Amino acid sequence: MDSKLYIHRAENEIKLAEIIFTVSEKTDIQKETFKVNEPETYFSAVIAHSYYSIFYGAKAYLLKKGIEISAPEEHKKAFEEFKKFVESGELDVELLKIYQEALVRAEYLLGIFKKEKGKRGEFTYRTMPQANKEPAKESIEHAKTFFKNMNMLCKDEMEQKICQSCGMPLRNIRDFGTNNDGNKNNEHCFHCFQNGRFLDEGISLKDKIEKNVKFGKMMGMSEEQARKMASTILPKLKRWKKS
Repeated sequence: MDSKLYIHRAENEIKLAEIIFTVSEKTDIQKETFKVNEPETYFSAVIAHSYYSIFYGAKAYLLKKGIEISAPEEHKKAFEEFKKFVESGELDVELLKIYQEALVRAEYLLGIFKKEKGKRGEFTYRTMPQANKEPAKESIEHAKTFFKNMNMLCKDEMEQKICQSCGMPLRNIRDFGTNNDGNKNNEHCFHCFQNGRFLDEGISLKDKIEKNVKFGKMMGMSEEQARKMASTILPKLKRWKKS
């Protein structure tokens, strides 16, 4: 299986989690559509599917890095391998926190690590204790955040992003800037864009080129090389096409 299929499965798990959350809240759907005489909540199932979205997203990223995870103990292996990329600084520690929290909840509800040593098919939703609404809602939001990041990082190498303000390659999640809601911005780097605004708001293209030339010289490039690169790349970027 390639990383795109894992990404697709991760996205589907989020959709399913959202559907189950809606059904849990709307008793009329349970009664009218599914003929459930005594409506129940299925928030534990929401948490479970949110975890699997994170699990498949992590597997997609690892596969993109050349690491294929398979049974036995694939949940444990996936988490440990993912953790290494956080410890190396390639991935944001917040992603690991999301993953770890989801794993703890999934272990409580599903007994994932125990089941890896036995038969996976024995689990049914009927055996799951019901979690409350807030952890379920939070699980969906965390899964969405994790998915956005993994989807961004798993794009084909041909689709490798560069900052649309300065041209910096966006190779790792920590390279991306942030929107005003705290989520990663997928077009600009953190040097240029934070909390929904450009750090050098109002700068002209000419001055931005000079800024890049200065930075290039600091990185060991000659002024001629740095100026040629900046003058060639910057005018083609989205931020400067508008000016």
